[in-house]
Amino acid sequence: MFNKKIKLFLITLVFMLSISAVAAVDANSTDDIIAGDVDEEPPSGNVNLLSASEDTITADSNANYSISSVDTGSYYSGSKYSVVLSQGDNPVKNASVNINVNGVSYNLNTDSNGKVSVPLNLNSGTYVVSTSFGDVSTSEKVKVLPVVKGKDLTKTYSNTKKYIASFYNSDGTPLKNKNVKFILNGKTYTKKTNSNGYASLDINLKVGTYTIYAVHPKGYKISNKIVIKTSVIASDVSKHYLSSKVFSATFYGKNGKVLAKKYVTFKAHGNTFKVKTNSKGVAKLTIISKPTSFKMYSINPSTGEQKTNTVKIVHTMSASKMTVFSDKTSTFKVKLYKDDKLVKNAKVYVYIKGVKKTAKTDSNGIASVSYKLAKGTYTFKSSDPYTGDSISTKITVLAPTIKAYNVVDAANVTSKYTATLLDKNGDIVKNKNIEVTFNGQTTTIKTNSYGAASFNYNLDVGTYKITLKDPSNGYSTTKTIEIIESNIGTAYNKYGVSEDGYSLLAIGRASASGELSKYGYTFYVTEFDRTCPCCGSHELYWSIFFAGSEYANWGTFPATGNGEGSSAEGIIVCAHCDSDWSVFGHNHGGSGGDLTVITPTKSCTKDDAYTLKSGKYVAS
Repeated sequence: MFNKKIKLFLITLVFMLSISAVAAVDANSTDDIIAGDVDEEPPSGNVNLLSASEDTITADSNANYSISSVDTGSYYSGSKYSVVLSQGDNPVKNASVNINVNGVSYNLNTDSNGKVSVPLNLNSGTYVVSTSFGDVSTSEKVKVLPVVKGKDLTKTYSNTKKYIASFYNSDGTPLKNKNVKFILNGKTYTKKTNSNGYASLDINLKVGTYTIYAVHPKGYKISNKIVIKTSVIASDVSKHYLSSKVFSATFYGKNGKVLAKKYVTFKAHGNTFKVKTNSKGVAKLTIISKPTSFKMYSINPSTGEQKTNTVKIVHTMSASKMTVFSDKTSTFKVKLYKDDKLVKNAKVYVYIKGVKKTAKTDSNGIASVSYKLAKGTYTFKSSDPYTGDSISTKITVLAPTIKAYNVVDAANVTSKYTATLLDKNGDIVKNKNIEVTFNGQTTTIKTNSYGAASFNYNLDVGTYKITLKDPSNGYSTTKTIEIIESNIGTAYNKYGVSEDGYSLLAIGRASASGELSKYGYTFYVTEFDRTCPCCGSHELYWSIFFAGSEYANWGTFPATGNGEGSSAEGIIVCAHCDSDWSVFGHNHGGSGGDLTVITPTKSCTKDDAYTLKSGKYVAS
């Protein structure tokens, strides 16, 4: 009997200890933690929501586990994704389950129903969610729906259409009577949703394209484009004076449809014009204005929008300013337009130094006038006789920057050709290159301390061309070297310079003090050493009858381009220091410094003077 009581007591004690152990397990269970306890912003990588305790269940490879999602299909951003872990028909509680959402892994313990949940704080789209417990895994595609919806908005300027967005809770129900935000053009606006979850924003912006953001209270946001279309379409206008081209603009109402048969306003030059649109909403304005540029304002009476354009009235002619050289004949060209097109066979008047010249346009609408002027700055006036329009063009004439001469020389004799380089002021240029093209070859020669560039030649009988170019400004000149038989005498060019450049021949009449009483007013010839006694240069030149007649006294000296007297008598000039002498070698200044005579003075004729002036004088 006693043994039976002991046995009963032991059985009761074991039962009570078992109950106590079960209670202890329940008291320490952590199966209440679900996804709602997780931060709304999911971290990257692995997330251990609970560390496995001694009571956490791990996978048994021999057990029959299964994983199933609670809901399938679509979820709203911010909602929760849940799965249930089962063993057979029974949920498995307090088991560590891994869920991977968009590359982020969560380690969670199942609750008493075998369920775990994670937040779907994702942008709208389709994602793959993978769940695993031991060797058991599953994956499915989950579609996340936006909790904010909106559409791009396009409207005409001043149209009252609003931007509207709909807002939702994470369960997809409308977000009612809650403050939401819109961000537009750098400003933030707070609006309250209505009973259907809609919120709107008035759009009062200038013409252009903008981005608007609709922001959910939970932070989710979307963006849309806002396009404000102009209600006035017009372009800048450029037209020639008195052409038929008009300024036109197309107008639209607030509804985006053309503003037909309505009066619109144009403003220009301080004047206001009311013009009625046609059936296509187009209004045109005829422009009659002198060449100028001004702003045209087109005002839409329906929307209040004002469009600004530039109207440019240009001359009926165009010409480019020119920089030329005084020793060359140049061509001035003028383009003529009629009704915005180049016109052929039409007259153009060009005034040069007050002298009117008439030219006709060619097939390209270009009228050309040739001219040759002394050094200086000029203004050419071009006039269109059809419209009365006129333009002025600046012409700059520079003095030649290379001094060179035609030469007559003897055959098969080594001689030297010399050219002088000058700047724009007529001063010599030292140690600079002159480009020389001669006998089919081009080379460069550097000037010496006198500004002279020289080269030797030995040629057969014939006439040769030599082209000299100043690389600094593009000026070029072409001269001739005429080679004659060497046994017929010494040749001199039109400036009296001998073929070797060392002597100067002068023909003329008395011009210095005391000469008239000695020689009378008849012609004489004298040969001099070509060296200036005043400056030592070899830039001595002769000329006669350069004033336009045999009796005029003052004119432009051919070799220098400067004004000189004694044209009727003949004169010798130094191009370097501007000293001058009579044909007998006497200094006109009367202070000494006479030229050195090589061949004594002898009588000659006026015909001899003309022969020397022509550059064909040969002395035996």
